[in-house]
Amino acid sequence: MKTHEIVLLQGAQSDLLSIYQTLGERAYARVDKALGILRVFPTAGPAHFGNHIRRLVVSKIPLGVFYALAGRCVLVAAILDLRKSPESIQKRLTSQWKEQASRQQFPWAHSELGNGNGI
Repeated sequence: MKTHEIVLLQGAQSDLLSIYQTLGERAYARVDKALGILRVFPTAGPAHFGNHIRRLVVSKIPLGVFYALAGRCVLVAAILDLRKSPESIQKRLTSQWKEQASRQQFPWAHSELGNGNGI
């Protein structure tokens, strides 16, 4: 079975460290398991913000892994508490993708996120 490479963008790296520090090893392990699922089944999370941004809910804790697919890579932008308002999650993701789009080529990053498709 072919697997995808998981790439944690800077914001997701910070989120993961914060999760480990504040929620502990069990929460970290659950996020790691979710990332393992994405490695094998990259379309496991439903599409949000058009067709490019996806969200996988982490099992048994209120966290979501927000990511996009680029070839054989799963680009993880953020791992966020789903109890936050949809507006704050969208704002965080919008700024994250715009920052990444300025460094790399994600042609959909500017157009898809601001269209109000919701979380």
